[in-house]
Amino acid sequence: MLTDAQIAAARYEGSPEHKSVRWWGGLPGASVGPDGQASRPKKQKTTICPLTARAEQETATLWVREALRQRRFRFYEADQVYPNHVWHQDESGRI
Repeated sequence: MLTDAQIAAARYEGSPEHKSVRWWGGLPGASVGPDGQASRPKKQKTTICPLTARAEQETATLWVREALRQRRFRFYEADQVYPNHVWHQDESGRI
């Protein structure tokens, strides 16, 4: 179980593996082919995160904290303090 202090300290970092254009963290690690499918080395497919501006990182951090409060996450064996799999659910219920 995560404590309130851990949740308050959580933040969205982003990952080049899920970016197809330059973002606040640098260069992308995924690419989108002519068929519109995203891919990255040694992976069959990947999901592209559209958040690229610094202000969007702050918004996503709020989403992560809310997801942690609502227990919308899954810990895996390799995870340490925070789970790597967290999902945001908007007001309409979409994930």
